[in-house]
Amino acid sequence: YKCKKVCFCKIYITFVWFFGGCVNTGNTQGAKNAWRQTVARVVKSEMSVRGVKYQALSQRLEEIGVEQSADNLRNKVNKGIMGADLLLQILYVLKARPLDAALLEEILTDLQQ
Repeated sequence: YKCKKVCFCKIYITFVWFFGGCVNTGNTQGAKNAWRQTVARVVKSEMSVRGVKYQALSQRLEEIGVEQSADNLRNKVNKGIMGADLLLQILYVLKARPLDAALLEEILTDLQQ
């Protein structure tokens, strides 16, 4: 239980650090789009590494009491728009690798090019 708390705290601190302004993405709309694309890339990457399709992701989420259809998940992931709770739930059921500032910075830098 303690390990899960530590992992989620690291994710939270990383997001707070980035939203605190360490990455300059230009205008507000551009910054919003960069963050949404980053969310999409992180989730899609974790799904790809594990060979998980949207239907299987939906089933895994259902096992922890979260009801999301495969189509709904596909739309949310592709747009990169979802609540923080759903993002954490997805990362949890995928047994995602730890997120760190370096990974997020790499994605954001790639998006700016």
